[in-house]
Amino acid sequence: MMVSACFLHKHKNGGVQWLYRYIIHFMVDAVKWDWES
Repeated sequence: MMVSACFLHKHKNGGVQWLYRYIIHFMVDAVKWDWES
């Protein structure tokens, strides 16, 4: 719930650039998690 609210707020202000950063960060975290487990 908090993430959605933060996402909408940031997307409204930062636009597509922030969206790309969010996706890249999510992908990097997924790769790290995959390596650890």
